[in-house]
Amino acid sequence: MAPVPKSPVERAHEALAVLERRGGARALPAVLTSGDVKPLMGRTWFHEVLRRGELPGVQVVAYGVWRCERETFVEWLREASHEWHTAA
Repeated sequence: MAPVPKSPVERAHEALAVLERRGGARALPAVLTSGDVKPLMGRTWFHEVLRRGELPGVQVVAYGVWRCERETFVEWLREASHEWHTAA
């Protein structure tokens, strides 16, 4: 039986918990790339929100490297852990 999909709020809570176990936001580089955040978010959720344009930061070229300032990303995770707004 397939696992029940997690909500974005649940995923954000899990990502923040992983971040804390790994030393908190200060343990991350000042400018993040996808390689820095996929271990926190999981590959599937990262690509889902990137594709929908909900992830902060920039991806200059399609399929190119994504980048985001650490504080902006962590604040986005905190907001996502409280309430998730989807574009209509």
